[in-house]
Amino acid sequence: MADAAGLPRIHLHEVRHSYLTAGRRARLDTKALSQRAGHSTVSLTMETYMHGDLEADRQVAHDMAALILSGLPAIPGEEVS
Repeated sequence: MADAAGLPRIHLHEVRHSYLTAGRRARLDTKALSQRAGHSTVSLTMETYMHGDLEADRQVAHDMAALILSGLPAIPGEEVS
């Protein structure tokens, strides 16, 4: 079926990784994903299945750069260095 659909062959357990990673990328509730996976803790899900995402890392870097370059608003009582 995978060949007919033009998809790579993967093991059934890899579907689990894909499912949880897709849920994370869609910014679904991590607790709900963890429960659906049958894990006892969210941290187990995060450490085991939610591998780093280069695109998410790039987006964080871009968003932080935009925030810094736009000039952060002053926080009352804090000195600007």
